[in-house]
Amino acid sequence: MFGSRIACLIVLPLLTSASMTAQQSSAKEPADLRVELHSATGSNRFQLGEVIPLEVLISSTAPNRYLEPCKMFWESCFGFPQCRFVTHWSLDVTPAGGWTDIGLHDCGATSGPVIGIESSDLTAQPKKYPYTLTKKFRFDTPGKYTVRLSMIVGLDDDTNQLRKDPNSTIKPNFVSKTAQIVLDIVPAGDH
Repeated sequence: MFGSRIACLIVLPLLTSASMTAQQSSAKEPADLRVELHSATGSNRFQLGEVIPLEVLISSTAPNRYLEPCKMFWESCFGFPQCRFVTHWSLDVTPAGGWTDIGLHDCGATSGPVIGIESSDLTAQPKKYPYTLTKKFRFDTPGKYTVRLSMIVGLDDDTNQLRKDPNSTIKPNFVSKTAQIVLDIVPAGDH
């Protein structure tokens, strides 16, 4: 087994997971889109039980080509953001043992207003997205763990427009990117 995968995907009629998988497997990762996964502390060494803050940096050397991620790491149960393209992402941790998937905290129900999100393109200046890894994973055993982020990024083209018709058959264009970090988890009290 290659580790557990937490799929943090929002189900939308616009993008089915079947079409996402088909497009991911047939396309190679673009060189003009950069996704980096880092520790927000500057260190990859953490004690058991310590909070692990990560950050994702996303940029592009191709002007007006890729949409800035929308709803990246979205975990709110309030409001309904309307995006041209919803960024889907997942995390994998390997090896398969030594940690616990503490799961998603499902809302059960959501409410609130529809919120229009302005669309912007990625630039050479990286956009930063923070994420606390220990909200989803608890490390139980010291060791080295590889955390891999897989995500899709929408292209800024006519397929990625806000749709009034929920039955639209237009498939959005996107690319897949991955990034990873190796964490050194040590016993509590080790410095």
